Amino acid sequence: MGAGAVTGENAKYYSVQISPAEVPASTEASVVVAIVPASGWKWNAEYPAKFKLSSADGVKLGKSEFSTRSGDVQADKDATRLSVPGVVAGAGAHSIDVTGSFSVCNETSCKIMRDEKFSLALTGR
Repeated sequence: MGAGAVTGENAKYYSVQISPAEVPASTEASVVVAIVPASGWKWNAEYPAKFKLSSADGVKLGKSEFSTRSGDVQADKDATRLSVPGVVAGAGAHSIDVTGSFSVCNETSCKIMRDEKFSLALTGR
């Protein structure tokens, strides 16, 4: 499972993972992007989460927009997952950029991430 690059002040509230982090080049494959709340935090299922994905470096995404309203964001208390279909054009390192709006909560408060940006590393083989 590969990790994503989360930066900024909100990085203490969640992490991201991609699985598998390596896919065959030039073949349609799906990867699962997981947004994992940090210890002591849980996914806020009441917030209408949405994510927009893009890639400029050789990843053709089969779908680029995901939301809880459309039912293509699967959440539980441990993580939220998006199943992303696509094709990696060639061998080597590629990235997927994600902009998301979502929320995590602990026992006393909720943090809302609006237009939160992170990137995911994907390798074609």
